[in-house]
Amino acid sequence: MTAQQQPRLMTTEQAAVYLGLPSSGASRQKKSKGHIPESVTRKVGGSVLYDRVALDKWLDEQEARYRCFMHLVYRTVYQAVYRRAD
Repeated sequence: MTAQQQPRLMTTEQAAVYLGLPSSGASRQKKSKGHIPESVTRKVGGSVLYDRVALDKWLDEQEARYRCFMHLVYRTVYQAVYRRAD
């Protein structure tokens, strides 16, 4: 199912499948530990629903942050290796 076929607001179970998590319990645990921000959820009645668009934006930000981090790691390792050679 593509992102366009997914509903905009998803239950915890649907969000777990969308994120590739093993269970809805895993997504609840990640949310409670702060690994998934509150900004991607919406309270509707007594339910917590996950906003697919907000999740996609958050995932893109996480990917960009990871790429920047890995660039710094590679640069630091490269400099350390080649400084030793001098």
